[in-house]
Amino acid sequence: MWRKIHRQHIIIFMVHGVVDPLLQTTWRPLRRQLSVEKLDRGLALLAKHYQFISMGQAVSMLAGKVPLQPYSIVLTFDDGYRNNVTQAIPILRKYNAPATFFLSTGHVERREPFWYDRLDYAIQHLSKEQSVTFADQTFFFRPYQEEVSRSTFTNLRNLIKANALPYHETMREVNLIANSLEDNAHCRLADIFENDHNSAIMSWEEARWANGQGITIASHSVDHAILDRLGDFFIREQLTESKKIIELRTGERCLYFCYPYARWNNNVALLVRETGYVAAFTTNRGTNKVGDDLMTLHRISFSELQL
Repeated sequence: MWRKIHRQHIIIFMVHGVVDPLLQTTWRPLRRQLSVEKLDRGLALLAKHYQFISMGQAVSMLAGKVPLQPYSIVLTFDDGYRNNVTQAIPILRKYNAPATFFLSTGHVERREPFWYDRLDYAIQHLSKEQSVTFADQTFFFRPYQEEVSRSTFTNLRNLIKANALPYHETMREVNLIANSLEDNAHCRLADIFENDHNSAIMSWEEARWANGQGITIASHSVDHAILDRLGDFFIREQLTESKKIIELRTGERCLYFCYPYARWNNNVALLVRETGYVAAFTTNRGTNKVGDDLMTLHRISFSELQL
């Protein structure tokens, strides 16, 4: 019934990392990740009832430029993890499914992990109990207590993402917390990052290869920044610089943007449009129909599929 009701809507699915639990690794993130098995099973299920279309096709349909094809699905992958290339693309090719990868270009350029992966790794390697404080809330972490650490880390991560502090102040605080946890753990994710299946970011060479495999490369800002906590000058900088570097490194136009942390407001959306993007994507749950605002398109988490 749901499928029939939404047959004239475009469904956009959202994925982050894709991991193979059988691959040998020195750690497993506390945050949940999609397994290759579930991605394969999900695409097999969807392929029976829907058609996979590219981002360009979807946007043209939603803009009313071409007729909408019923039962259409778009696949998007946020953050630019290398495992999207090594693990997801072979499965996407199996089902002839195009997709869009949203890259945070500063992380690709600087070759550094995301702050949440950095914290995650340090928390799991603590040598002794430690408390950290952010926005007047204190969080306690103890070694070898995975489920407790998972819950506590989720709460800390959500507070960092949702807080009302200016972005640069938030990142200064996060960096201090990360340094402290790493001192306790006597190790850093940065030391193993490039060869880590869970946290490594794809290179530009890999992004160009992915582009040749039916993947659209798009922007997730420069620094995966909390855009609604930045002034207009810095918002424009995040938007224009990421767009520019993607076009320079891939030789393809960068037309699509994904709001990091799902943080946006009307002003941010206006600046995205003014910067030259033709569509932007939120994490607001829902489907999309012809005439919807292309700057605030809805998505559904792939993990919601009952697999």
